[in-house]
Parts: sequence; C-alpha cells; structure tokens
Amino acid sequence: MSTDYQQARSARGARMRELRTESGLSGRALAARLGWPQSKVSKLEIGKQSPTRVDVVAWAEAVGKPDAAAELVGRLRTVETQYRSWRRQLAGGVRPVQEAHAAQGRMTSDRQSFDPTLVPGLLQTAD
Repeated sequence: MSTDYQQARSARGARMRELRTESGLSGRALAARLGWPQSKVSKLEIGKQSPTRVDVVAWAEAVGKPDAAAELVGRLRTVETQYRSWRRQLAGGVRPVQEAHAAQGRMTSDRQSFDPTLVPGLLQTAD
C-alpha cells in the first residue's frame, strides 16, 4: 500500500519519463545531455529520488519542452507539501495515526474492499 506522497512521487516520475520519451531521447542520452549519471535519470523516473527545482527545469529544457518546467515545478511542490504533511502527522509517533484510523473503522457500518489478486469461487474453473 502506498501513501499519497509515494503515488504523487511516482506520478511526477512518470510525467518526466513521458516528456523524455516524447522527445525521442533514451535515458542514457538524456543523462549525457544533462551531465548526470544514468542512474539518476532512472531513479527520478521511477520516483525513487526527488529532484530539485533546478533538476526539473534542466530536464524540461533538455527534452526540448521548457514550457513544461512550470508543470514539473508544481508537481514537485505538491509532493513536498504532501511529504511535510505526512511528517507532521507522524511527529507524535504512529500510534495517534493508527488510533485515528481505528476510530474511523469503528464508526463505519458497511465496509467494502476489492482485492484484484483474488479470484472469486464462482469464477474459478476446474483444471
């Protein structure tokens, strides 16, 4: 299960990858153009590393879409805001967060869930 922060970070990386592929550059070619290690490009695209404002502006310019810099900076700010919010929630430890979720669960009268890895018995067939 991923947090909103992790999802936003992955979405930002996917957008950066999309801009790179639209420009026809490989990860290695973009890294060479920026003077970065190829691993940095990969980590940014999969959301394992956070770029700086300078990084996203350089990325946008390197892929030939300097107008996309504002969008990437906005996505960077969103992720940073979500991260700070999550850190504030956890400042007192995880117990208050878990208790809040438990309280919400106790107030819930109907709970539904979906597990895409489980095949219901009615859909299963014999070998």
